[in-house]
Amino acid sequence: EAVGSLRGLGVVIGRQGRGLCVAEADNFSDVLRKALVPQVASPQGWRELQQLRAVIEIGSIALAVDLITTEEIIRLQTIVSEMKRVMKKIKLDPKGASKAYKEMDCLFHQTILAASHGNFVKQFHGVLLDYFHAGDLYGQAPTMKGLREHELIANAIADRDTDQATMHLTDHLKPQLKAPCE
Repeated sequence: EAVGSLRGLGVVIGRQGRGLCVAEADNFSDVLRKALVPQVASPQGWRELQQLRAVIEIGSIALAVDLITTEEIIRLQTIVSEMKRVMKKIKLDPKGASKAYKEMDCLFHQTILAASHGNFVKQFHGVLLDYFHAGDLYGQAPTMKGLREHELIANAIADRDTDQATMHLTDHLKPQLKAPCE
């Protein structure tokens, strides 16, 4: 039964004449998606996914600050500039601007994780963000406070200040830890 479950998740595959083999690491994201599907069915599951996201991001920020390239810093700053541009349109087109901001928000956090240069961590975080991005539980409507938090995080990273980057990211993610409960 356990082997069948692992096969269903894509962790192991059957090969003619070789028995069971561990699947290729390339499908790591697919395995995670399948494994996390049951979590999104309940408020407690969402809460745990949000906590996991915070642990991954906060746990990776020091490595990202140490390893981030100049190009990645420029990308973060460009994303923040784009977020500012989108926020200016929020009153004219709340739904469209909110969607665009959410996309920039995901890109911002993905860029930070990519800067840690850990492929599995990046894939795992990407899967989590996909769930949050697809659902209505990802964050609140964009706010100037949230925009300022992104700017502070990006500036601390650009200054290569691990303590400030960690502090600002932790403050930023606190609301994400408060999932709706039934």
